[in-house]
Amino acid sequence: MNISLNTDPRQRRRLRRMVLSLALPILAENLLLSMMEYVDTAMVGSLGPNATASVACTTPVIWLLNSVVMALAIGATVVVAQSIGAGNYQKAQKVSAQAFLMVLILGTAISGTLLLLCRKIPVLMGLAPE
Repeated sequence: MNISLNTDPRQRRRLRRMVLSLALPILAENLLLSMMEYVDTAMVGSLGPNATASVACTTPVIWLLNSVVMALAIGATVVVAQSIGAGNYQKAQKVSAQAFLMVLILGTAISGTLLLLCRKIPVLMGLAPE
């Protein structure tokens, strides 16, 4: 589907709605990730500078691991969008279900690994014990 000036206005609105419906979850995820950092900092801010520094030091690890899951989700979104554009809604549903399952499995594995290594990660980053 091509948006051009010659395209029917109803078709353009429908296409815009479809693109927006695919983009909104990604935007919401990024917004929630940013808000999580602010909330973490606000929660430990009253505990002193060491606690605040610990949040700042763990943020890159969180962003790195979240980027893996986000890359998978964005890749699946591309395939879903292409399937919808080709009119293959069955493939779009199948890819969506597979992507959801993959992100669920990968997210669970990453969470479990982080729980096991939570005390070692700051040491591996070279942070002081306090």
